[in-house]
Amino acid sequence: MQSPYELVPLRFREGAYTPDLHLPRDSQLDSLPELADSIRASLEQFYQESKQAYPYTVEVLGGVPEQRWGFVPPRLWATLLRLFYLGRGQEAWPFVEACWPEALEGRTAFWNDFMNRLRQSPFWQELANLNQSLAED
Repeated sequence: MQSPYELVPLRFREGAYTPDLHLPRDSQLDSLPELADSIRASLEQFYQESKQAYPYTVEVLGGVPEQRWGFVPPRLWATLLRLFYLGRGQEAWPFVEACWPEALEGRTAFWNDFMNRLRQSPFWQELANLNQSLAED
């Protein structure tokens, strides 16, 4: 089973654990274009199979965000999180665009739901600061 969760290094400071996003970590991602192609193929297969099984218009975006994205490969979620935790958040939306087949609805809605969820993280401010500071370098 694949997991989309990112391991977050923590450091105990001033009586609490906080993310230590500057600890040396493996910053290697698989080749993003190759990974995007693989995820795109999975989403394309989902789309084609759904079209055959449900020849009528299907509302993929029904339900609450926690329920409607079950067809999205965990590798997509995991890669987006990894990009943000490495300070490469500016690459996340282009990665989603590269992964998402044109015919499959919901790309922007998925991104908005992902970002809304990420902003609820207790580490959001640290992530935002990290990505902002690295984008300015």
